[in-house]
Amino acid sequence: MPSANFSADLPSEEAFENDIPLPAEKYRERAEREYLDFFEPKSKPERERLRILLSEIDSSKLFQSSHWMRLLRYRKSLLVGYHSEIVSDSYFLSAYGKVDPRKEMIASVRGLFLENNKNLDLSPQCIFPERYRWLRHALKIEISDQKIACNRLDVWKQNINLSKVKLVFASYYLQSPASLFGHTFLKLNNKSNLNSELLDYGIGYAAEPGEIDPLRYVLGGIFGGYTGKFSIFPYYAKINEYNDLENRDLWEYELSLDDLQKEILLGHLWEMGQAEFDYFFQRENCAYQILRVLEVVKDINLQSDTQMILTPIDLLKKVHAFGLVKDNSPVFRPSLYHRLENQITEMKEEEREQYFINLNEIDQKKEISLNQETDVRLVPVLIDSFQYRMTQRKLLETDDRYFRLLGKQSSLPIEAKKADEIKKEDPPESAHGSRRLSLGYGNASIGNFMEVESRLAYHDLLNVPKGMISTSEIQFFNLKVRKYEDNRPEITTFHLIKLASLSPYNGLSQKHSYLIDIGSQTLSFNHPEARKAVGNLDLLYGYSFAQEFSKGNSFGVISILGGLKAQTNSDFSYGMRFGPQAMLNYLYEWERFKFQWQYSYAYTSMSKNNNFFQNSLKLRYAIHVDHEIRLEYTTYPQYAETLVSYQYLF
Repeated sequence: MPSANFSADLPSEEAFENDIPLPAEKYRERAEREYLDFFEPKSKPERERLRILLSEIDSSKLFQSSHWMRLLRYRKSLLVGYHSEIVSDSYFLSAYGKVDPRKEMIASVRGLFLENNKNLDLSPQCIFPERYRWLRHALKIEISDQKIACNRLDVWKQNINLSKVKLVFASYYLQSPASLFGHTFLKLNNKSNLNSELLDYGIGYAAEPGEIDPLRYVLGGIFGGYTGKFSIFPYYAKINEYNDLENRDLWEYELSLDDLQKEILLGHLWEMGQAEFDYFFQRENCAYQILRVLEVVKDINLQSDTQMILTPIDLLKKVHAFGLVKDNSPVFRPSLYHRLENQITEMKEEEREQYFINLNEIDQKKEISLNQETDVRLVPVLIDSFQYRMTQRKLLETDDRYFRLLGKQSSLPIEAKKADEIKKEDPPESAHGSRRLSLGYGNASIGNFMEVESRLAYHDLLNVPKGMISTSEIQFFNLKVRKYEDNRPEITTFHLIKLASLSPYNGLSQKHSYLIDIGSQTLSFNHPEARKAVGNLDLLYGYSFAQEFSKGNSFGVISILGGLKAQTNSDFSYGMRFGPQAMLNYLYEWERFKFQWQYSYAYTSMSKNNNFFQNSLKLRYAIHVDHEIRLEYTTYPQYAETLVSYQYLF
């Protein structure tokens, strides 16, 4: 079943049986043609009633109400005054509605007096149900007064048949820039689907960049250029996409909403179908828009405007802090790979060896060799492995070997078919804060120094991995400022964006590793005190290795990467040095400690510049998930330093 986008209009025929979609273009045409700033009802009594309502709006300053500001997504700044985050004209009934809350409210009240026409679903009251519900309540208008029938809205609500609302978090997906922070959306539980929640619907917010290359996609997501929209989809489609295709765990949190708040939620989500926004990865993203929806539903300030970067983890922390989540534990839906990983880890050593022999036979398209001793344990996990390969499009769903395994499974004892219980991971809201401040003191080749570091987001390889991926790094706007003795403060390091995925390679996942670093750093030229800032770019690709399926002590994670290094400064030959680069990285964690060794070498003499190397040893001690002590030793050509620092994450 395809997903149905609100702005393509309301849900599709398949989603809502015989309900015929009404193109959104008709809404837009209506908004462009019929702004209501000067509309007057024909009858004198209605004109008098309108005059009384408009007078009450001005006398009470109702248009300054916090709920009205949230409904229309108004923000106020010193320079431009009010402006709405919504960029689509079809959301406004006044020609000045994007920048004037009063005129938009007056136009909305005028809309109460529009004469009924043949297509009532084009009426403002049917397009913006929550807006008009609230206006009736605030202006004490009788429910039956100026109330019309909205057939399409009613059919939509009947088909959703809402019982519960859940906030769903899809874990990090490092292969897609838009999902580096994870993803959040709402799940609408249907009263008729209590035993089959996969048939429920989800509503989420995402960018619509179209066909575009990855680099432009990242830059557009950071600096703007995409339109974001809400869309509705069957929940099982997201299970297939996230759990199976992208190997992402799902966490479901039931929200604490009463009946009125559920009604407000449905009405506001319906009218969000007319809204388009400017999309940004770091802030005006899925988490931000869902937080704004919940502010409308709960009529509270969830501090959506207080952070320069708002991530899905931040959203989860906020809904827990404000008591919006019910006390019952979240529902955990492990990914297909996570389930396989658990099954392989629970195997005995000889079973694991036989499994990888069989997995190789599957990949080589050979017949699978099983024996009676391992049949009971391996058949279920080999079936899951077939499904995993199918999601990777490495095997066809018509493979006869798959069906023979299914036949063999049917003859196994019932207890042999049961998968091992998967230990629930640390929930994502238990992760450390995404922002960081640190204070450090060190000694370098040119003297002692004090260092202050600030990071807007998100996680590095030494941070406590609780609720995160331990072999990942996602840093945005990381800035280090130092003051050496008898010198002015200087910016020594700036990471505009730094991404690393060092997931171990194994016969099942066959994952690769990569590192991307875009920013600047201060380096020594010719002698230690000749320090200058250089622009820096690292692009590396390779593999990482670990005892991923071992229950015992692991030797850590070893990564071998190769790629390109490029740096810019006017003192380099031709203003730039570049060349191939190799990197070794080692991570080892035990209890509260984590150790990292990293060595890189760039052959930049090909650009008629000196070659470059960097060697670093780092040790982290976690006082708490949000408090760390670090000890670091780093060497570059003609320069070395030691640093001890305190890290605070919030």
